[in-house]
Parts: sequence; structure tokens; C-alpha cells
Amino acid sequence: MITINKKIDFRMMSMKRIVLMIMVALVGGMQQSCNTTAEATATTKQEEVVKVKTSKITPTEVDITKSYYGKANYHKSMTYLAEMAGQVLKANVKSGDYIHKGDTLFAYPPINHELQIEQARLTYKEMKDTYERKEKLFKIGAVARVELKSAKTSMDVQKKVLERLQKQNVIIAPFSGIVTDVFVHQNEEVEVDDKICSIANTGQLKLSFYVPLKEIDLIHLGHPVSITYNGQTVKGSISQKAVQMDPQKRLFHVEATFADAKDFSGAGATFKVNVVTDTRAYAILIPNNATTKKRDGYYAYFVKDNKAEIRKVNYKHMIGMDFLVERGVNRGDVLIVNGVDKVSDGQSVIVVK
Repeated sequence: MITINKKIDFRMMSMKRIVLMIMVALVGGMQQSCNTTAEATATTKQEEVVKVKTSKITPTEVDITKSYYGKANYHKSMTYLAEMAGQVLKANVKSGDYIHKGDTLFAYPPINHELQIEQARLTYKEMKDTYERKEKLFKIGAVARVELKSAKTSMDVQKKVLERLQKQNVIIAPFSGIVTDVFVHQNEEVEVDDKICSIANTGQLKLSFYVPLKEIDLIHLGHPVSITYNGQTVKGSISQKAVQMDPQKRLFHVEATFADAKDFSGAGATFKVNVVTDTRAYAILIPNNATTKKRDGYYAYFVKDNKAEIRKVNYKHMIGMDFLVERGVNRGDVLIVNGVDKVSDGQSVIVVK
């Protein structure tokens, strides 16, 4: 009885081993079949000829720029305050008016101002008559030279008094430009330090912005800058650069000047300013849409011996939507610009137009 049980156990163990061996064989066969299929697929893909469009690499000159944000103001502007109380008798301009140097903008004489002017005018006339009479007497030796000089001095002083009174509380444009704001109206009374008007020289524009320590050495006086206003590009240059960091902002103040801004009306607004920090005379650019992104960076495909060759795009700057390549690409290389998503490294390609 014991012998029979041993035989049965032996047979069962043999059956298990056979089943296990069969399963191992099946798995191995399936794996080999998968590998063969993958290899065949890869081989088929390698052998497949893909149609692509290309562009030959041609170096060009480009500007490398840095962008900042700053506030724009007219290069020269001023606001007039009332020097003394008075009444606005002349209001010759309004906001937005163009003015010329020497134009009378406002007059706000104090009370009894006309009377003071008339008294000063009469006094000046008397002194002038006295001087002219003594000048005639001096010519015939009836008056000493000292007395004649004294009369001349008194006349000149009174003339300046009259001129000062005539210009008192009168605002005359010191330069040509535009009236940016008006704060008073005709016949309105004003007190000391009340605002009268603001004017600006619209021939030039200045824009102030701030640069961090790591980038300040890239900024140099005279470097070209530009801003976009109403769809148009306004060009200027760096005119000032601080040599000491602003203690509150922890940044360096920089100012750009735009010489031709006569049609500019965006003073006080914030603009993006593009500063040219370097110019590359021999630059190689690769369009962003001609690259493919991988975990370790961007790659591009080139045609070499009718096959696709993948290369990593080594760049430091973007020029618009293009990569500025530092190395690894040369003049005359054939870049795949269409069909990038259909090729792989080493794949056969045919160039079509």
C-alpha cells in the first residue's frame, strides 16, 4: 500500500514538472515573438522613406535684446504755479494745444495791477525825459558827467521795474511743445501756489526703468532701444546709467531717450522697452517649430546622406521664436522644417518642395 502511494506522488510531481516546463516554453516563445515583431517594426520604420521639407542654414546678423518695463515721460516738462494771488484775464491755450517758444499762455495779474503798471510807466517816462534833457546840457558843458550817469542809471532801473511788472503773473512758453494740462479758466481767481498749467517738450521722450545687478554690465550708454506704440516702433538709445544701486529697489536705474517722439501721446504710461545688449554678425537661427522637445532639451533633425540626423539644439538666447544656436550647426547644413514629427534618427528621407 505504501509503495502504491509513492508511485502516485511521483507521477503527480512529474506531471507538475511537465506543466511548468510547458508554461516556460510558451512564455519564452511569446517573448521571442514580441522581440521579433518589435525588431521588424523598427526595421520597417528605418527602411520607410519619409517626405520632408528642408531649409539650408544661412548665417545672418541679429541683435540680442533684453526686455524691461519702464514709465515714459516727456524729456522736458514743467508745471506752473501761481506766484501770487490774482485773476486769470488771459487763458490763450487749452489741453492738447501745440505751442511755440515765446507764446503767452496765461496772464493772472493781481488786484490793481494795471494801475501799478501805469504808475511805473509814467515814472519811467519822467526819468527818460530827465536823462534826455541832461544829455543835451552835458553836450554844452552845463551838466557834469557824473550827474548824467546817475540819470541814466535811474532810468535803466525804472525800465526794468516796468518790464517786470508787465511780465508779472504772465506765463510765456520757454520752449515749443504741447500743453499737457490746464487747471484754471478765464476770469477765475487763483491763490499762491495754485496750479495754472503744465507743458512739455514733445520733441523728445525719456523712459526710466530698472536693471538687476547681474545684467547691468550688459547695458551701455548709446545702446539702441525701442518701444512699440500704436503698432509702430519708436527707436531711441540709452542716455543714463546709474553707477550705484538704488538702496530701496536693489536695482540700477537706467534712462533711455527717444529723440523723435513728436506724435507720442502716451506719457505717463508703462511700456516694454527692448534694449540691444549685443549684435551677432554671424548668427545661426533655428525656428522653434522645426524642433522637438525632449526631457533634456530641444532637438532638430538634419538631412545627411539622405537620412535624418538628430542634433541637440545648443542655445542661450531666443530671437523672437527662433533659437540662436551656439554650436553644432554650420553654414550649409540642411534643416528639416516640415515632417519633424514623422522622422527618427537614421531614417531615410526624401526632400520635397
